Amino acid sequence: MMSGTVVLDARAGTKVRAAIYTSFGELEARQEEWDEFVESTGSDIFLTFDWCRIWWKYYGRNRDLRVFVFRRGGELVGLLPLFVEKIWLGPLPVKMIKFVGSDFTMSHFSPAIRSDSIPEVMRQLSTYLSNDRWSIMHVGPIAGLYAHAETLKDALRETFGRRHHLILEDREDQTYFQLYDSWDEYLKSLSRRQRQHIKEKYRRLRKMFGNDTPITSRFAEKDTFEPFFDAFVTAHQNRWEKGGRPGHFRDWPDAREFHLEVAREQLKHHRLRLLEVKAGQHLLGYKYAYKFADKYLEFLDARTEVEALLSVSLGHIIFCEQLKDATQERVRYIDSMRGKYDHKMRMGGKVFSMRNFYIIPKKPRILIPVMLFRCFACFLNLFYYRLWYNRAAVKLPLRRKGLWEIWIRTCDFAWRR
Repeated sequence: MMSGTVVLDARAGTKVRAAIYTSFGELEARQEEWDEFVESTGSDIFLTFDWCRIWWKYYGRNRDLRVFVFRRGGELVGLLPLFVEKIWLGPLPVKMIKFVGSDFTMSHFSPAIRSDSIPEVMRQLSTYLSNDRWSIMHVGPIAGLYAHAETLKDALRETFGRRHHLILEDREDQTYFQLYDSWDEYLKSLSRRQRQHIKEKYRRLRKMFGNDTPITSRFAEKDTFEPFFDAFVTAHQNRWEKGGRPGHFRDWPDAREFHLEVAREQLKHHRLRLLEVKAGQHLLGYKYAYKFADKYLEFLDARTEVEALLSVSLGHIIFCEQLKDATQERVRYIDSMRGKYDHKMRMGGKVFSMRNFYIIPKKPRILIPVMLFRCFACFLNLFYYRLWYNRAAVKLPLRRKGLWEIWIRTCDFAWRR
């Protein structure tokens, strides 16, 4: 692919122009415009400038950055931070195109494109990509609540359909909680049985510490951020390592360093929601989340391992305290990220499928290696991740290492459904 900043002429009949950048340094002066646009399109924090920039710092090695900035008459209408990399998995290399942030950190995306410009943006993207050889492009994972998924699908089919295979896969579930104007309204949305369960958990907690003991929550601020973050990571790791698992910050390469830097930068923009919950002076746990536009992104949690509190269901209480704070901030949704869990369903969670689009040129010399690559990715996902990492390794009395990078880079290409 070409390097440096490139400006493409608009195709006949369109007014959208694309500029392509190969470093975040070229775009640093436009960070405010970038973030305001991402928020205005209903996109996610994963596409904000600092999140992309820091992700690239930690995980961009041996990858080529391509940030597409689309404008119509000077107005920003689309922003797609992509990268290109070549991976050997099996006998042949595969050259792939993916979203910045699409691996190593469990992200999902609502593409930052004006809805009425999606077809034109896709045509401009296709024009650029036609100048280079590539094997497969992964557009996703697309967030379950992305409002323009059908428009995107139609635009991809119209733009790439004749010369490419377009494969759509709903791979994983994503859980959202819709919020109400008050805590009481939220409780009314639950079943009577679930309301009683929540009240019983609070009753047990107050019985342990005294009925007058206040349950309080506070977010990390500039002067408390470092101790909050350290305590959160320690509590999170202790809980998982006690059960014989590595925990998020050992599972994923450079996870602690990445999240520490991201959280520090997002705190400057008043987006970090690292919550500490206490009963009186007794620590109950933490919620690590972000606020962006009208959503909370609920990333990870941690709770105390005090034996006497294990029967209280601290996870539910900590979530309820987070939900109360979100309600006060007029948040519409809590994005609980990947997975479908019964306890979240009982608390009012709704499940949506994340969509993944795969685009493959209709050329045998490309199609055959890509199919073999996906077979090898499926094999690696089955035998390394599902059977070894999640089942066999947990039973061995050994200190487990983190996830293989080759699995992280290729797992989204394995067939699962």
